[in-house]
Amino acid sequence: MSLIAQIPVLIIIVMHNSSVIIQPMNGNLENFNNVWEMILSRQSEVIRQAFNRLDEEEQNTVLEHLQRMQSESGWQPSQRESAQAALEAILDARDEGSENLI
Repeated sequence: MSLIAQIPVLIIIVMHNSSVIIQPMNGNLENFNNVWEMILSRQSEVIRQAFNRLDEEEQNTVLEHLQRMQSESGWQPSQRESAQAALEAILDARDEGSENLI
């Protein structure tokens, strides 16, 4: 069972870049935020650990979001750098043939 599917969620529509952010309820926001904190940490091994916690659908969603962060306007330079580092870590692991990455 996926990490996100294990917890009830509240969908909040955010005006930034017409994105929809899904945030867990019932005190599980910390776990949800922890995954994103790890993915945006700029530390390859930490990024890969967080990414590997997710199921394939969640991984695809994360990759799409990171690509938007990197390419769309409205993101701070540090956010773009974190997204770039995450994409590189994830895609490098995929290229190396990591079994856990899609």
